[in-house]
Amino acid sequence: MKTQFKNDERRGRGHAGFYCTELSDPAAIYSFSLCRASDMTFLGLSGWQSAEEKHRPDGQERNDVGVILHVGPAIVDCLDENENYRLTLYADGLAAQKASFSIAALYRSLSAASGVFQINAPKGEPKAAPEPEPAPEAMPEPAPEAISAKPNKIPLLAVGFLILALLAGGGAWWFMRQNTAPVAEEKTEPGKTAEPNKIPEQTAADAGEGTADEAKTGTAEQGAMQQAKQETPQGAEPNAQQAAPEPALSAREKTRVYLGGTPDAKGAMELTRSLLASPEGKEADTLDAAYRLLYFASRQGDVEASLSLAAIVDPLEPAWGSIPKNGSEAWSYYAKVAGERPEAVRALGALKKWLENEAAKGNTRASRWIEEIARENATTQGNAK
Repeated sequence: MKTQFKNDERRGRGHAGFYCTELSDPAAIYSFSLCRASDMTFLGLSGWQSAEEKHRPDGQERNDVGVILHVGPAIVDCLDENENYRLTLYADGLAAQKASFSIAALYRSLSAASGVFQINAPKGEPKAAPEPEPAPEAMPEPAPEAISAKPNKIPLLAVGFLILALLAGGGAWWFMRQNTAPVAEEKTEPGKTAEPNKIPEQTAADAGEGTADEAKTGTAEQGAMQQAKQETPQGAEPNAQQAAPEPALSAREKTRVYLGGTPDAKGAMELTRSLLASPEGKEADTLDAAYRLLYFASRQGDVEASLSLAAIVDPLEPAWGSIPKNGSEAWSYYAKVAGERPEAVRALGALKKWLENEAAKGNTRASRWIEEIARENATTQGNAK
């Protein structure tokens, strides 16, 4: 089977079709599953997961060469550009049929493209609008007071305050006059010019004692204000709240942004090394993101990426994030670079021995991997002829 992914311009954004050819029975009714090649996860109802899950297409249409499976935003919005997938078709009475495809251009629905996801309200009887609250009753205006026939007391109070103010002013003048010392006249000797009266140094110091402290305080305040103005950026208020820094992107988001741009093998490998060298380099999400980058670089022909991918899925190597082990895939990656890397040849020998020993013990996974390797080798030899 062969398949192609095409956006459905007739139905609009978020709609596409899987164009499948060379089917064993084009008249059969098919369901399908999707596997993302970069991390070997399957598309489920709530996103990508480790367990395979089957889906029904929105519609199935036959054409001259095969079948078109129509899908909507529930499928399309979960896919990514520059990613490779494996489509598996299932039908009653038929063996599963598989084909790989890649996506060069993807037109998600408007809600997914803008990052806005709407939650549909549950269906049911509409709720009655709440009755408006009654307006508060107007308070009765107070009745104007009746004009009193009694004489007005305000002028008498004003006269009393004026007399008190005059008495207070006179007392203050008398007090200041009593505390003022008479200035003695200095006799001028013949031949000398009389100098103007000088304020005694003690009096000047006493009088300026409070003023000096106030001057010092005022000068310090002015200096602090001037320094604050110099330190404050132009156009910004001193007490303006600083903008909070944006949260750093996760490894998964960094990978998605990079692969959604104009990626290349060199950049993918540099980002992989950066992610693995970060403090989160050993976390499962970071390892999974690195696997996606390595997968992309391997498809671009990077030998180091292919060798790393082979070790990640090799059953003889330690686990890598959530990526499952797969002996046939490891064999394929090792064989791809065996002509350039001697360690790949040694790994092929060790893997072949392990698979044969495990199959002899009744390991069904090892037996299935050996069969897949045999089919792949037969296909490769047939294409070479």
